[in-house]
Amino acid sequence: MDTDGNENPASDYLFVYGTLRSPLSLLSKDQIAKHVEWLGFSLVQGSLYDIGEYPGAVPSADEFAYINGEIIKMKDPDKILKMLDEYEGFDPENAGQSEFLRKKEPVKLEDGTMIESWVYWYNLPVHEKAKIEETDYLEYLKKKQLASKL
Repeated sequence: MDTDGNENPASDYLFVYGTLRSPLSLLSKDQIAKHVEWLGFSLVQGSLYDIGEYPGAVPSADEFAYINGEIIKMKDPDKILKMLDEYEGFDPENAGQSEFLRKKEPVKLEDGTMIESWVYWYNLPVHEKAKIEETDYLEYLKKKQLASKL
């Protein structure tokens, strides 16, 4: 059963936009690396916010608001999603109180193909959080690091 209560089989794909991106080196990413295949860049409709040590993505109705990320194919979706649910602070039994929600969303691949993929959306208020104007969290981090050196 997915997070919307549907009995659809789990998607084999996961859209990552923050700390799980391939250039960043995190323990949890290393733990899942052997269970996934990195397929390349992709886009999802939404906006990014600076939550502190990581970004939070929220869905957007604005067709021009999008987030750059990567798409990965999970070899064992149930195992990977269980690990990532814990990492992302998503509790399927208490979704409303979770920091992130996992939902299936349309994701656009580099070649223009649309696929259905899991996305972890930030589930807490963002009105006091800084909106990230860049569509790519990695670009935002580079600018933030440069600014801190000035």
